[in-house]
Amino acid sequence: GKCSVCQQQKESIFGRDISADILNILKISPANVEEISIKLSYFSKENTNAMKNFNAKWKEAGLCKKEVEDKIWEEYRAVVDSYFTGLTKYNESKQQRYIDGLNDKRNRKHELILKNKQRITRLEREAKEVLSETMANEMLAEVEELKVFIAQLEAEIAELDTQLGK
Repeated sequence: GKCSVCQQQKESIFGRDISADILNILKISPANVEEISIKLSYFSKENTNAMKNFNAKWKEAGLCKKEVEDKIWEEYRAVVDSYFTGLTKYNESKQQRYIDGLNDKRNRKHELILKNKQRITRLEREAKEVLSETMANEMLAEVEELKVFIAQLEAEIAELDTQLGK
């Protein structure tokens, strides 16, 4: 039976504040933290706050027999530790996806700059070879527009580099 009101309170803290869904997920030790967290909103602020509040509730419940206390504590800590380990991995993964996205955006802009520089070279060469002055002026006007566009892309890359800490 129960050794005290304290044991009932501690078991209640453990059982009531963690949803059954989260407990079931933790039991199967999911390989893909992101997929599960998205599916269940597992790493929500609400769940994180509940996990943080467990310790305060635990202390409020008082003490009971050491062997009972230790058993409940081990079960409790396993769930809380698992949650925060998963939260850390999820946040690291989320941060890495963000960085990868910035790098991808940077690389696409860089490729666009290279393509437009090649186009400028071609247009400048062709502008010298055309017979029509009007056509040459149109080509040179396009070159100037491309230079402005390239400058904008370079500024955007510089901003991305700042975000990436480069």
